[in-house]
Amino acid sequence: AETVRRVQAAFPNAVIAGSHHGYFTAEENASVVAKVAAAGADILFVAMGSPKKEYWLAENLKALNVPFCMGVGGSFDVYAGLAKRAPRWIQKAGLEWFFRFIQEPRRLWRRYILDNFVFLYLLLLDVLHVRFSLRRIPTRELSDKEIT
Repeated sequence: AETVRRVQAAFPNAVIAGSHHGYFTAEENASVVAKVAAAGADILFVAMGSPKKEYWLAENLKALNVPFCMGVGGSFDVYAGLAKRAPRWIQKAGLEWFFRFIQEPRRLWRRYILDNFVFLYLLLLDVLHVRFSLRRIPTRELSDKEIT
């Protein structure tokens, strides 16, 4: 609600077709999707946590009937003044994730510690698999007949 208020104050000509909090149940999902589709919006910003917003958008994209949908994570919390943004030097250093982690370690430890290590492990396995698979491809000289 505070994000909507601030957008309307900053951009009085903006038309906000509607808003809804992201804390609805699975049973309420169809109703929320129907409201979004009926609103006729051109743009939809989804400010749920990760990966919830990605899954929700993937599952409901066609039914939403919105030409442009974007997951914005906690951006609305920052815009509404509910969460602090990292100092500019931390942003430029690419460490804003660490600033957020320090602010909310109980909520974010799994995402930034456990999940990132799992991702890096899977990435390493994939890179090693590709490198070793390419080395095992049998090669042979092509005859003149095969070239032409």
